[in-house]
Amino acid sequence: MKSKHTPGPWAVDIDGIVVGPPVLPAVFGDPIPIGSAWVTGAYYAEDQTEESRANARLMAAAPELLDALREAMQAVEAFHGPDHWDVYRDHSPEMKRWRDVITKATGVPA
Repeated sequence: MKSKHTPGPWAVDIDGIVVGPPVLPAVFGDPIPIGSAWVTGAYYAEDQTEESRANARLMAAAPELLDALREAMQAVEAFHGPDHWDVYRDHSPEMKRWRDVITKATGVPA
């Protein structure tokens, strides 16, 4: 399924802004801002807390984490095979959590 979010990879720039790959070359080739994890009044890197930098790193990893979770579900499905996957998918607390997280990230039931 094609995701609706800005494709990764995302990164964190020196100011703590989460940026994605350039979407429009007309923007001088600079990455476009996706979001930020600044704390109020902490625009400059030296004023940011370790927590805000950790939040930015987590935000930047989000597309790759979503892809990895989808791949893990496919691997578990392949391991259980078509005869047992439905039962495992519907009754495993891990699968429920994984589906819930994918739904939260995409807005589409997984």
